[in-house]
Amino acid sequence: MGKKPVRETLMAALCAYLVFFLFLSALMFSFVFVINWEAWFFGIKLDGWLAGLYLSATALAAVLLVVLFLKYPHRSFTICAASVAYFAFVYILPVFSRQANLRSAFGWTIFWIEFVLYIVIPSIVLGAYAILGRTKTG
Repeated sequence: MGKKPVRETLMAALCAYLVFFLFLSALMFSFVFVINWEAWFFGIKLDGWLAGLYLSATALAAVLLVVLFLKYPHRSFTICAASVAYFAFVYILPVFSRQANLRSAFGWTIFWIEFVLYIVIPSIVLGAYAILGRTKTG
């Protein structure tokens, strides 16, 4: 019985976190799709079928990334890069929103910690892939 190298264990843990955050994102947009068809898209309030289309497309994109991640683990670097782009898109949207609860009393934009984690975790996974992929031994 051989032990797994630290590199493989670390990457498996980081990939599990990424799949978990993608699943949470898909779940979040699915709940909003089911409960209330209302969304903000770069400061424009969407409601009705446009919001439903946006919410379902966002949830399906996260589900697609999870499925790709689980089905093609050898292509993890590419899928992780797509996940960073997905979360960057999801993270950027509240910055352009006009909702009052996203602004402080001084007018500064307040970033939600969930969105920060959504962009930081995939970026860490992507960086770890790039660094650990270059340090292969043997």
